[in-house]
Amino acid sequence: MRSGMLAITLGCASLLGVIGFNVVERRTQTDDVEGIRQLREVLDSTRAALARATTAADSASLTEQIQGRAWGIGRREYHVPPRQERLDGWWRATGPGSIGVVVGTLLVVGGVTSLRRKGAT
Repeated sequence: MRSGMLAITLGCASLLGVIGFNVVERRTQTDDVEGIRQLREVLDSTRAALARATTAADSASLTEQIQGRAWGIGRREYHVPPRQERLDGWWRATGPGSIGVVVGTLLVVGGVTSLRRKGAT
């Protein structure tokens, strides 16, 4: 009885963990892409302000802001392609999502079968 319940619990944890992790990763990816888009809009606005700047102090300040924002965008963009690659392979036949679902399903089915056999005897 204990092994059946343990198998069901581990199987459900595997299923929920795989799906939950994928949801979090997809949300993070979407937020990063949207954040990069917004940062690019701000960067474009700052570049336009630099083109209109009339004093050296304004130009220096805006140039510093542009460099900082460009660095921030580059830092966020660095993580987008590898994460997208992981997400693209998540549900393939040999991907971690598919493997986790198969293992979880087998554990749940095995646990239910074990409990039914013990209940029948």
